[in-house]
Amino acid sequence: MRLFTMIVLTALGLTQTYQITRQQNMVRTRGQTPVADPSQSLNRGRMGSQVMLPMHPLTYSGILVDAACVDRTPDLLRQPPESLAAKQPAGYTGSVLAAPIGGAASAFGITVDPQTLAAERADVLPHLNPEVLSRQSDPSCAVTASTSAFALLLNDNRLFNLDAGGNTLAAAALLTNPAAVAMLNGKGPGIKPYTVTKALPYGDRLYVDRILQLGPSPTT
Repeated sequence: MRLFTMIVLTALGLTQTYQITRQQNMVRTRGQTPVADPSQSLNRGRMGSQVMLPMHPLTYSGILVDAACVDRTPDLLRQPPESLAAKQPAGYTGSVLAAPIGGAASAFGITVDPQTLAAERADVLPHLNPEVLSRQSDPSCAVTASTSAFALLLNDNRLFNLDAGGNTLAAAALLTNPAAVAMLNGKGPGIKPYTVTKALPYGDRLYVDRILQLGPSPTT
């Protein structure tokens, strides 16, 4: 009788243990490792930290410049654009070069005869046309007719490249600016217009929502 009672009690104990274990296994978090911060944040799982992005576009204003310019130091970017006259050699009158005295030209001890000089001028003159000059890059990173990528220099000297959509919006806004239209038609130098945008920043780039203003260059 005692042996039978011990067998029954052991069986009951094993049954209760099985039920408890079964209840513990039937949970959604089985096999999961709890984390200290379960929230989905931008810097979760990354080395270092990530600045939170703004929820809405912010207003950025500054000087619009050519993003393809190599030397983009603040001092250079704030210099006035080079004039068309500065790109033309001395003696250029719009369609011809003034003939040197004696019909020949000398420099650094080398003299070029009149025939060679005339032949070289015929090749050079078409490239001195203002429309062609307006499409050349500007040494001060001004926007020219050849500019396809833009950057915005803020008042605190931070420089942001515009995204692809921002480049399209900036190019369209230039068509509403008289100085930009003159430049595009070969009747004016490069420009650095004061520009106000609504954009989201990310790294060194602005994702432009719209161009609010594109006005006269503050350097002129």
